[in-house]
Amino acid sequence: MSRIPAIRAAILATLANVQDVGRTHGFERYAADRTRMRTLYVATIAGAEQLRGWFVRRRSFTSTRTGATRRTITTSWEIVGYMAIADEAETELDFDALIDAIAQVFHDNPDLSGAVTTTILDDGAGVTLVDSAPVMFAGVLCHAATLRLQTRHTE
Repeated sequence: MSRIPAIRAAILATLANVQDVGRTHGFERYAADRTRMRTLYVATIAGAEQLRGWFVRRRSFTSTRTGATRRTITTSWEIVGYMAIADEAETELDFDALIDAIAQVFHDNPDLSGAVTTTILDDGAGVTLVDSAPVMFAGVLCHAATLRLQTRHTE
């Protein structure tokens, strides 16, 4: 039986430990209209509503046999986030700090509370920033980031 649902849940639980992370989803959410799309990603931050949300996607995996019935699986996850831009409030700095806070909670929990063997692999440890740039999302100018997390577990 695949442990992927439990690992995805552990990633979401780890994200939930970040103060003011925003809305989080275990998969990329879609909606036919902008209003509905915004509601999926709007959170209350410091008493005000703000488009700020994240989703988790399994990007790829490799599997190696480690015995007659066991295999080691290395999975590459994407954690994609959006936050509305407010230039006068210098939100780019807040978004960078949020990315750093996310990286820290994963650094502090390298086995995702026992869901995986490790998130420390040869080509990185914990969360890495793949890309960060402004985008239009649900009709709103936003900061966007793609983070990568690699996990290893045995089945």
